[in-house]
Amino acid sequence: QSQVMITAMCNDKQLANAYMKMLDKVAIDSPLLDSQTMYSNSKSFVAVSKDVKQLEKMWALTERLVASDPAQGLEGAVFALRELFSGDAISMVERFEMPRDVMNDIKKMNISDQLVALDSFLNKMGFTEQLIADMGGTALGKWTQVKERMQLLLRDMGTPAIESVSNFLDGALSRLEGEPMRKFAEWGGKAINSILTGLANSATRLYDWFTSLTASPEFKSI
Repeated sequence: QSQVMITAMCNDKQLANAYMKMLDKVAIDSPLLDSQTMYSNSKSFVAVSKDVKQLEKMWALTERLVASDPAQGLEGAVFALRELFSGDAISMVERFEMPRDVMNDIKKMNISDQLVALDSFLNKMGFTEQLIADMGGTALGKWTQVKERMQLLLRDMGTPAIESVSNFLDGALSRLEGEPMRKFAEWGGKAINSILTGLANSATRLYDWFTSLTASPEFKSI
């Protein structure tokens, strides 16, 4: 569903494929990011830019923000950046403790200048690409990358099965729309009505009503 959403927002299948290919590569190389969360949060960035190079820079900045404050997580970093790109620096200031005056200057820039300015500022803060590389060299970083590679591998392995399931569901939908199911729905409606009418019209206790109901020929027939 995330892939469908991304393709629709890009309004260009080739562009969408290029973007998703970039996502997979970034996720595999990253000790902090995972493709599933990146896909589900892509609408925040694709709404801002359709330039794959700019989008790649956004994810690189996201990764460094996550490194600066892991407690905020990937979704928190995406949310804060999306706000900043839209002219609101509150989350960057309050959630990631960035200087208000610097963020207020950056939020007024166009998207290209924002990416450059934010990259420069994070470098000054010490949240550099080298930091990410060093994190990737740790045992935890390597384990994260191993899990991501396996996730992408399993996703590719599952694609033929998903197509088979999709075909099965198409058949199920056709059957549910057919005449046999319509007749079944009519019969079910009458059966439910018959059962509930007995309860609604009776002043007896529930136990007595249920006992008499289950003993009735009509109920046994149903």
